[in-house]
Amino acid sequence: MCPHALARGAGGGRLSGARAASRGASARALSLSLSLSLSLSLLLSLACALLLALAPLGASRAAPAPKKPRVGVMVFARDGVPERLRAQVERKLRDMVQFADASGAAPGRLYPLELFFDVGELSKANLHTAERHFNEAQRALEAGESEEAKEQLFRARRFYLKGVPFVRDEALLQSIFYFDYITHKNLKIEKKARELYCQYVSLSRNLTGSVGPIEQYDALVDICGESPISGTAELSLTADVDGAHVFVNNTAVGVVDRTTPYIAPFMSAGVHLVEVRKLGYARWGTLITLENGKSKKFKATLKRAKNYDQDFAPFDRMPLRGPEVYSDTYLAEFFYEASFNFGIDALLAVYLEPASGGQVRFTAFSFRREALEPRFEVLFNGQEPTGYYAALSAYWRSLYQADLDPASARDTQARWQPTLFKVE
Repeated sequence: MCPHALARGAGGGRLSGARAASRGASARALSLSLSLSLSLSLLLSLACALLLALAPLGASRAAPAPKKPRVGVMVFARDGVPERLRAQVERKLRDMVQFADASGAAPGRLYPLELFFDVGELSKANLHTAERHFNEAQRALEAGESEEAKEQLFRARRFYLKGVPFVRDEALLQSIFYFDYITHKNLKIEKKARELYCQYVSLSRNLTGSVGPIEQYDALVDICGESPISGTAELSLTADVDGAHVFVNNTAVGVVDRTTPYIAPFMSAGVHLVEVRKLGYARWGTLITLENGKSKKFKATLKRAKNYDQDFAPFDRMPLRGPEVYSDTYLAEFFYEASFNFGIDALLAVYLEPASGGQVRFTAFSFRREALEPRFEVLFNGQEPTGYYAALSAYWRSLYQADLDPASARDTQARWQPTLFKVE
């Protein structure tokens, strides 16, 4: 509390002899005490004045930047429109949202709606078990028990991988790989230790978006240049559903069907996180290790989401024309409730329907700022590989009154972030 006044003492009568001397000493002590009190009070007053002077400066600090609205994108195919085309339109519209956000052209952070359909799969038991075994491995290493640490790390990795793609603790995963290397090094298993170290570096690079083979970095040539995870390899992926999105190291890279695989013939060898996602289905994912010059094939098996009928089917079956079409009032309430359930601020829902002459009708509903905007419709040439670009350009212009070429909107993950890993 700041002092507003100093206490004042009253004067006394005349004294004589020893009592006077005693009182004189007391008076001097009192005077010294009052002087100290005055000094402390003065300092306290000055401090309070300084705080009061600085208060407006603190009040004028810039407010934290507002949170970007979360945008969800859904595309549906009707009456024989190919699922692959649907997925391509969905992916490109999402790329446009990400590109505009990164470049500052339009506000809005893309939210991956597929994660909403992981209901019933999101058990943390595997992650917690992996953490427990990793902690046991650390204690074993501290006690000099490398064999025990090796066993615990094997279990930690096994339980972590059982939870992929529904668990996500990249720091833990990298630590498991690194401590596995340390353990084998302590056990004098040199060849395996070097291989594990290169896997650890590969994983760290890939999770941060670094591109290219591991041996292109001079610091790693001597250690990993001759390892199986140097160079490039081929990844071939199919799925048991049509029109699913392929993600490699958290980045959308392509589309996969039952009959048309996703093939990456020159992927950097090493450790990669691969996922397949489709709206209305729980994700499929695995951690793979590609070796130089070799090819690996995988088939993704997706399960229909447990909340499919509740959260996906109403959109998929929504009538667009005829007597059963929803009123504007009902549509606004429908989109408001769905956006609330998804945890997003804006929802862009597009429907593709066949039209005459090889045309495809592009119908879009846009729910933003808690309001449903007028329906947008346009036709595009469904026989051209990128005919839908014109429809997306027109739709984007109606949303933001600005032009954005879909061909220039590509994934904008920061690929040149520094890769952090322990150097041996």
